[in-house]
Amino acid sequence: MNEVVLHPIRYGSLYAFSYDSTLPTMSGANVQKYGAAWTVNAEVRGNVLRNLTLAIGGTDIFNRYPDQTTPGGAYYGAFPCNYANPVGINGAFYYLRASVKLGGL
Repeated sequence: MNEVVLHPIRYGSLYAFSYDSTLPTMSGANVQKYGAAWTVNAEVRGNVLRNLTLAIGGTDIFNRYPDQTTPGGAYYGAFPCNYANPVGINGAFYYLRASVKLGGL
């Protein structure tokens, strides 16, 4: 079995709490607006032998990072990106996987 899996994901914009007092307020708290973003996960897998399957793939394969936090809300550079952003702050992750089917299991 050979397969190609492509998984595009779109996240809408969001508002998140910020320590930056120059930003607008919402329900009494300062908030920063983060824009919508796309990310893509992909995997290619195929049988090398009857009982051995290899796969290569990645999450966020285009290494997309979320919008930067404003300087006033970055807590002196400790939080360059908002941890609540669904895109994630770690960028791309790539992998190689091997699967083996054993006997009658």
